[in-house]
Amino acid sequence: MTTAASPVSVTAAVPGESSRLWALLFVLFGLKSFALIIHYIIAFFWAIAVFVVFFISQLVVLFTARYPDGMHAFVARFVGWNNEINGWFYGLTDRFPPFVPSDEAYPVTTAIPRPDTSSRGWAALTIFLLKFLALVPHFIVLYVLSLAQIILVFVANVIILFTGSFPDSLFDFVVGVLRWQTRVTAFAFGLDDQYPPFTLS
Repeated sequence: MTTAASPVSVTAAVPGESSRLWALLFVLFGLKSFALIIHYIIAFFWAIAVFVVFFISQLVVLFTARYPDGMHAFVARFVGWNNEINGWFYGLTDRFPPFVPSDEAYPVTTAIPRPDTSSRGWAALTIFLLKFLALVPHFIVLYVLSLAQIILVFVANVIILFTGSFPDSLFDFVVGVLRWQTRVTAFAFGLDDQYPPFTLS
């Protein structure tokens, strides 16, 4: 397993100004999340389809060593769309996320390139649910980082209430955790066979 630079990336542009209203709704017990109800409903049904496509894709990889283009795009777009939703909810951007993925540029960007070939070995381990054991160290670290992320997002939104801007250092940390989570997710779904590095960058 390698920990070289990952081709999977999540980037976000620091907004010049952030909405105090959205920040207030976040601070008030997460009331901001009610604006995402339709997204959550769509995500629920899409997630079911993603898991079906994911399982089929691993069977295909097992025999062909290639992740089908359409299946890779379908799963990768779901991951990217979730990042857009989370990015908006955290306050990384005030631009409301689309109800379905589109080709229009969004301030929170996810790149998960499809590899030319995919590992039959990882696919076999995935089918038998053994691949996820390799991610246990990441799950432990991300559990701690995710708790810190939520706390710092809350702090950042309180700061936005008074200053109208998301502090750069907190912004970078929140995006970094989102990037780490995405790389682990991409590896778990077989979208990328490179073992995710233990880094926020």
